[in-house]
Amino acid sequence: MDRQPDSSGPVNNKEAYCSVIQTRLGSHTLLFAGEVDALDPSVKETKPSCYVELKTSRQIDHPGQERNFIKFKLIKWWAQSFLVGIPRIICGYRDDYGTVNSLETFLVSQMPKMAAQYSNPPAWSGTACMNFCDRFLSFIKTVATEDNPRVVYKFEWTPPAAEVHWEKLVDSSSYSFLPRWFLDDMEGGAECS
Repeated sequence: MDRQPDSSGPVNNKEAYCSVIQTRLGSHTLLFAGEVDALDPSVKETKPSCYVELKTSRQIDHPGQERNFIKFKLIKWWAQSFLVGIPRIICGYRDDYGTVNSLETFLVSQMPKMAAQYSNPPAWSGTACMNFCDRFLSFIKTVATEDNPRVVYKFEWTPPAAEVHWEKLVDSSSYSFLPRWFLDDMEGGAECS
């Protein structure tokens, strides 16, 4: 970054920088975009090694809060950053008034170890998460077989159930994300001008 951030006005939380990632998980090739909060100019390595994720969390005052932080919050932060290749997360601990009073840097690669050290059995496992994702993507390939822009496959998993439920929805306005005008133009053979 060649300039200082503009702190004279409010932050626009609609602005975003996204990194498009192509990677592999098992036999699956994945292509997705992930939002990146910051870039550390002191890191001389190439992207995504210089990316930083910024988070806030309520300050931890007792062991129950620490347990919930490691068990429920770290796994979400880890998954979001691990998939994009972000190596560090900076957490601002805030009080009940929203004031950040302290910062802590987490190495994404160390987060599963933190979960393993905190409890036995571990609160969560990065390997188990990626194995589940690999199996789920394989399952999707067996179910989502119709190449039709008006079809949406809805998947649901409610712990502690072992299976993922799914249904095929045709012309479902509540789950479709391609606008109808786009589908109509594509099916009608509209030409780009």
